[in-house]
Amino acid sequence: MIEHINALVNAVENLMRHLTLQGVLCVTTPNATSGLAFGQILTGRSLNVYWNHVMAYCPEHIQAICDRCGFQLADIVFFDHIDRRTKSNIIKSYLINTLSAFYPRLASSFLAVIRHA
Repeated sequence: MIEHINALVNAVENLMRHLTLQGVLCVTTPNATSGLAFGQILTGRSLNVYWNHVMAYCPEHIQAICDRCGFQLADIVFFDHIDRRTKSNIIKSYLINTLSAFYPRLASSFLAVIRHA
């Protein structure tokens, strides 16, 4: 849900302060490098960051935040979901799911696991 946060670095630092040294912070966000994003770019459409999303992130953004704050990016897990709002969205979702089975980086979302270094 980090795409809704204005000051992500401050938020991550604050959340990490509340964890034990063995604790982990798990965050999820839509994947800015998803197959859908590439499709929008190839067709000349805007990346269409939703109105209540402050930013679109990719794993490298999370790695940069961890590097800056002295945390460790322990894992990245790509995953998909089926958007059932319209028939068009359902078709696109299944297409992205199929592509991401071969190229996980194209998945619609990712989970980042952050821990103390």
